[in-house]
Amino acid sequence: MCDTENSIQRPAHRQHMLGMGCMAVAAMLFPVKDSFIKGQDERVPILLSIGIYFIVQSLIAVGILASMRGGRIRNPFTGFNAITMARSAALTCSLGLFFISLRFVPIANAFTLFTLQGLFCLIFAHLLLDERMRPVHLVFLALASIGVIVIIKPTEIGEHLLVNLLPVISAAFFGLYIVLTRKVPRCHHPVELLFQDGILAGITFGIVYLVWAQLTGSGLDFNKTSLAVIYTAPTIAAVIGTVSSLMMIGAARLAPAAKLAPISYLELVSASCIGVFVVAEILSPSTIIGMVIIVGVCLANVMTTAR
Repeated sequence: MCDTENSIQRPAHRQHMLGMGCMAVAAMLFPVKDSFIKGQDERVPILLSIGIYFIVQSLIAVGILASMRGGRIRNPFTGFNAITMARSAALTCSLGLFFISLRFVPIANAFTLFTLQGLFCLIFAHLLLDERMRPVHLVFLALASIGVIVIIKPTEIGEHLLVNLLPVISAAFFGLYIVLTRKVPRCHHPVELLFQDGILAGITFGIVYLVWAQLTGSGLDFNKTSLAVIYTAPTIAAVIGTVSSLMMIGAARLAPAAKLAPISYLELVSASCIGVFVVAEILSPSTIIGMVIIVGVCLANVMTTAR
């Protein structure tokens, strides 16, 4: 029987190091995966590309489960309940909005804003898990908000404000996803959770794309766009994303969050390198200042929480 508590013995030092290594791999791969979505041919609607990404990821999960169990796959929805569904829905909203934002927001900016997930975790943990929020955390939230304003420059972007806020909204959903994941019993296999996330998100975005195409009449013309153009980028992203997701789940089970959080900022290093050297983005002084503020606040939050 699956316990409802996630209580386990504290990992040993070697397990902590292994978990931190897994987190480093996941953090470096996350922007690489997203760079393929950002680089997708603009003729392919982003909703369709996201749907393909998640469906391919669910198929990869099925393949892993089949290889693990000798071709006999246990129902991957075993134990599926309101919490696991809400968790998958939060991830769907988070990654969907983040992928959409990459079409309009520089990748370095998007990942800097996405690091706010750690502060949103504090809010949702306080609301859903009754964890105490100290006054210093409110100060962190206020300072992080300044960093967000410096990066998105709302007085200059006018009607594009919502687009530039998409990574922030995505970070909020990801913070909710992390808190809900803490409530999922540990007997759920990581690959099963990966399958649930992929199939639910894939179906959701597939339906949204079909409705959008029907209402606007501007769906993809499959006769004029090759299958390679349509499927290559999201398929490669799904393969990389599968490795990143499983590494992140493994890291969470091997090491405490206080040791993992600082390593997660390797995402910014990877994203900045990709932005500058691959897609030729230029980091403006205001973007660098905003990065310093947000990362500084998040690191201060980690050190405070770890005490």
